[in-house]
Amino acid sequence: NPFMAHLDMKKFFDKNTSFAEMYWLVTEKGQEVAVGGSGDGLISTGTEKIAPLQSFFVKLKTDKAGNLVEAPENITFTQDMQTLGGTNDGLRSANALTITATTTDGRTSRAAVAYSGMASDDYQSSEDAELFLDSNLGDVPMVYTVAGTMATSINVRQNCELVPLGVYGTDDEPVTLRFDQVDAFSGVKLYDAQTKRYTTLTEGSEVSVSTNDYGRYYLTGGLATGSEAIRTVDDISIYSVRPGEIVATSAGSSLRSVRVYGIGGELVAQQSLANQSVYRLRVPGNAIYVVYAEDMDGIIRNVKLRVR
Repeated sequence: NPFMAHLDMKKFFDKNTSFAEMYWLVTEKGQEVAVGGSGDGLISTGTEKIAPLQSFFVKLKTDKAGNLVEAPENITFTQDMQTLGGTNDGLRSANALTITATTTDGRTSRAAVAYSGMASDDYQSSEDAELFLDSNLGDVPMVYTVAGTMATSINVRQNCELVPLGVYGTDDEPVTLRFDQVDAFSGVKLYDAQTKRYTTLTEGSEVSVSTNDYGRYYLTGGLATGSEAIRTVDDISIYSVRPGEIVATSAGSSLRSVRVYGIGGELVAQQSLANQSVYRLRVPGNAIYVVYAEDMDGIIRNVKLRVR
């Protein structure tokens, strides 16, 4: 499994049709066999997921005469094969900071920020998994972090500096965030842009937040140095969570203005509100836009992103 996330084997076999729907895992406890279909008398592990970076074995299908089919030139791994596992799973062994959001009545979702020295901190479909908002899960608040301009459930990074963190929900409600495997990055803190305060995160730390509180919380792997007035373009985040909506946030100085242009250069939306650190702009969905955001210090960031 090349991902920093669990691998959904059903989706793997759907894309790799030359393989029989069964796979083998070799662990310190011996050999385990799992079958995706009805069985053939093999022992099944009862799992449909392969842990991050775990090795597994598959075999080619055979025809009615028992001959192997031709081997494919490539094995296909796609972004939508990535999935999160259970609470006591391989995510902890994959050097991943895990964030669990729990509502007052026990509904939960999870996100992971995994470390890799070879990763890009921008969104890459080969290593990150975008936030999947399923209408069947509409009543479950979904925790996410942001990679580049994309809200993600799996975010593989080289560092953890000013990573936007939030919880999407169809309704505004309180949730508790629990942080595990915090030593995946050094000195992880939660920065609250509203209060301008840092909270040191330790194993099992819990923080109460609200859903849809865009642009307020950030993960950071560094300590407050007292030089936060020295601003960079990376302090401004631009991304999309809801269909037809663009969010621009600033972790430092308030934003001065945000302008959204269509791919042909036409102005689609703009906002200019004093002393606002979060702008939310409604735009037509299923389109690509260029967004310019400027803060009160004159820092400007522009990005191109697709909005669902």
